[in-house]
Amino acid sequence: MPVRIEWDNPQQTILHVCYEGQWTWKEFYDAAKDCAALASTVPHRVYIIAEMSGGFLPQGAPFVHSEKVMKQGNGNMGFVVVVSSNRFINGLMSVSSRIVPKWGEKYCTATTIEQARALIEQDQQKIVV
Repeated sequence: MPVRIEWDNPQQTILHVCYEGQWTWKEFYDAAKDCAALASTVPHRVYIIAEMSGGFLPQGAPFVHSEKVMKQGNGNMGFVVVVSSNRFINGLMSVSSRIVPKWGEKYCTATTIEQARALIEQDQQKIVV
């Protein structure tokens, strides 16, 4: 299965979405729907770690597809941390944040899962304070 979704922690505050091998935009949209459904089962904010280290972007405009998913946002969804060491993906994320200001509020990048968790933890600390 090219896209796998599971809770990253027992508190169910982080969903880990792993994109493996070749996946499609339909699978991307299905994963977004599944994440929204899982997030709706808990009363608190839910963040997403989108691990793209082992996958390949499908043909098409990633910015357009990601923007569509961003607009469908669920009320208790936090931001998405895209984990990749791929320069193209990281560059695309950086450019997107500059073109669409709201993009930077919903998406950020990390090069490791641990770094992604640290970014989420920082945001969670802001909410508690």
